[in-house]
Amino acid sequence: LFQLDQFYASRRDRSLPITQGEMEVAREEGCERPDEATVCAFLDKAQKHFLGQLTSEQESLEASIRNLRKCGIAVDQSEHSLVDSPDEDFTHAESAESHPNQQGSGFSRVYVTKLQQLISGLPRVGVFKEDLAVEIGAAQSRVLRGSPYMLLTIKSLDKEILVCNQHGEATFVSDTCRGVEFYSSRSKGDLKKTEGIHTVCYRNGDQWFAQIVSHLFPKAGPDRCATPLLEVDVVPEVVLRVREDPNMTAEVWANMKQRERNAYKAPGTKVGLRGLASQIGVKGSPTTNSAVYYELGIRIFGPDPLLVQKRDESLQEQSDRKLPADELKRRILEDGAMTAEDWCNMNRAESRSFRVPGTRIALLALSTRLGIKGDPNANLAAFYETGIEIFGRKKILVEKLGEAAQRLDDARLAKEEILEKIKADPEMDQERWIQMSIEERRQYRVPGTALSLYQINKTFHLSGRPTDSKALHLELGEAIFGKGSLVSHELAKEEAVLKAQNLDARVLRDVITNQMTYDDWNSMSQRDKTKYKVPGTKLGLNRVARKFSVSGNPVANHQVHLELGKAIFEE
Repeated sequence: LFQLDQFYASRRDRSLPITQGEMEVAREEGCERPDEATVCAFLDKAQKHFLGQLTSEQESLEASIRNLRKCGIAVDQSEHSLVDSPDEDFTHAESAESHPNQQGSGFSRVYVTKLQQLISGLPRVGVFKEDLAVEIGAAQSRVLRGSPYMLLTIKSLDKEILVCNQHGEATFVSDTCRGVEFYSSRSKGDLKKTEGIHTVCYRNGDQWFAQIVSHLFPKAGPDRCATPLLEVDVVPEVVLRVREDPNMTAEVWANMKQRERNAYKAPGTKVGLRGLASQIGVKGSPTTNSAVYYELGIRIFGPDPLLVQKRDESLQEQSDRKLPADELKRRILEDGAMTAEDWCNMNRAESRSFRVPGTRIALLALSTRLGIKGDPNANLAAFYETGIEIFGRKKILVEKLGEAAQRLDDARLAKEEILEKIKADPEMDQERWIQMSIEERRQYRVPGTALSLYQINKTFHLSGRPTDSKALHLELGEAIFGKGSLVSHELAKEEAVLKAQNLDARVLRDVITNQMTYDDWNSMSQRDKTKYKVPGTKLGLNRVARKFSVSGNPVANHQVHLELGKAIFEE
């Protein structure tokens, strides 16, 4: 193998992952199964051979140690005895069956290859020999145990398993690494009382192993043993390419967007996600079913916690979608944590984080299932209609729905109608507009409607909050009363103040170009344009356009926005 490794090192393409490069060389040399001719493939076959010997017969401890070392597992003999148990501590806790010996001296010693079964099974759940270290405890002459306890450390998980091959001796799984000295000074009774240490009894190998895995991966659920990582010696070449891709990890896989999933191809191939699933034996479509997609990732990369979590969440969502609408309403009502009043008092953040109790169904999915049109996160009328479907026609919900419907009607008013209503108001003229205080601006509503200054501002495609800024309030007034009006002259005075602060076009250009690139400017969304303010000022895009003598509204007109960008970045 050493000579083979040297041969491959002298021939393989360094731009390829090691295993893939070795397969390419083997293919060039005419090898019929290049995937079986790599150094790793030979090592894996050797490991499988010796792991098979471990569990094939009731071999001696010395033979087991030799085979473990041949598998590449670090094995040491400790000077300490592990689990300091007095004679009476041996209780055959794992089995009600006793084994009297022929001489009538009590119990015969029955042995089970627990450690060997454990080590041969762990690769199925993504724990490999490189992660393992075994420490054999010293024998104790004063106890009934004929086999010492052995400490198996899993470095990647920071966990330990204390196991004895004698039947009747419990296995202990620790949530953290405690070291040999800790176990050498504790009895089995002490370990059973220690927080973070779990006792597992051996009745049959599968049940025992599954219990251990559930303690190693408490968040993975009961299916952990049912979805093993693919055995190395049967992995298709295309899967190896995915594993060895330096740009692809379990985390990257877990966070791939739908568009990326649809376009994904295994490195150097035309095999997409469906092809991968077919070769591995994962049923379902990984491009349309998220649970299948994450399951495919688990089969490729092993049971990574993030992949397992996302798969379980997807399975939960699929299960939730089968629940009838009446069941969803029942869960909300019986939970008791939400009343009609609580529903009306939910803020935007709370509505977005809302989930039907015991499910992952969010507010939008709930309203859709209840037959409500519109997004209740953005549409108050849809929000209150959803509440009425759940709690019935409570007075507070009906009143809130009426107010929301009025706001919707008001929002549909055209600019001309808004202008007409404001100008027809006998209590509002230009002087009154200029003199409005902050509190008055916040309380103002267009006569006969519920429209605030902020909503009027949006109707006129102006950015910012005129309730909190005198300049923005005057800018809105200019849009209402026209250029050359008294309000327009007052706005000019306000801009003169800004100029006095040296916020001219040159200064603005430096500030803006230090904040973003030309590409950033051109890719601004409508929301970005509306909310934009020059750093350190309250200047929105409309005010910036005036500074650069660009006519038009850069918030409402994309062409004007691009023209303003040229004036700023292409001096």
